[in-house]
Amino acid sequence: MDLKFLLNKKEDKKIDEEWDPAPIMSATYYDTACTKILVAAEGKYLGYWYICDWDQERPINFVKAPKINTSFFKFMNYSDWLLVGFQNGTIQIRHKFDLNNWL
Repeated sequence: MDLKFLLNKKEDKKIDEEWDPAPIMSATYYDTACTKILVAAEGKYLGYWYICDWDQERPINFVKAPKINTSFFKFMNYSDWLLVGFQNGTIQIRHKFDLNNWL
């Protein structure tokens, strides 16, 4: 059986879709070394928070968030608890190492 056709198989390429920039609504340092930041933005980015590293061009991770503009992030008393305020007046308390769940 001739298997040469396998050598010519093209890899499925993941296409990176470029989105226009959007206003940043809130940002805070995510680590004590101040090398990572947690960012909330408007537009197509709404509904997610992004963890960015200053040395990377793109976010290194993301967290699902409510589709409401985030007004502020604040780590309470420099601890691992994050207070999040939204434009509609609601707040959430999340833990730094489990941002997908809140109190």
